Amino acid sequence: MKANSMYRTEARQSLSGKWATSALFCFVCVLLSCVVDGLLSYLSNGYGSMLASLLILPFSYALEVAFLRQFRAEEMQIEWLFEHFNRRVWVTMIYRYILVILWSLLLIIPGIIKSYSYAMVPYLVLDDPELTGREALNRSEAMMKGHRMDMFLLDLSFLGWVLLGILAFGVGVFFVSPYIESAHAAFYEDLKEE
Repeated sequence: MKANSMYRTEARQSLSGKWATSALFCFVCVLLSCVVDGLLSYLSNGYGSMLASLLILPFSYALEVAFLRQFRAEEMQIEWLFEHFNRRVWVTMIYRYILVILWSLLLIIPGIIKSYSYAMVPYLVLDDPELTGREALNRSEAMMKGHRMDMFLLDLSFLGWVLLGILAFGVGVFFVSPYIESAHAAFYEDLKEE
């Protein structure tokens, strides 16, 4: 595995000249997620939050894979947010979401470990259209074995940027998120080659 600084460098290179578009993509994704959550909470008198969490999973998936596609030199398009509302993505992401929650019920640490074990699921689903949800989770877990701490440390290296983004009235987070997601894409590409 490469050093975290290399993943951050590769992320900056993939975002060069594309920061504004990437930040806008993140903003639209968050905005749509908030609209769905707010609408369902309003229609269900505040009890729609869990349902909203499940309905917006394709947005979460789209956000992650968009930066992998951009890392591979594709031109980011807003339509990517809506391409993934299909049964396969929903079932896989719901399955991942439920497993992480169940592991988190044991204690926080097992939930965090499992969330890192399943971190590669969206990328694997994108790269292999024949992969089922269970196979994607198993393959991600196998890929991340011995590398969960590497990814955790990569995420930890962005802590200062995230705090700075929050201090900038939260707007900065929309510029930090593409940086983090692009670094995750670089991490996946490196892990895949290994």
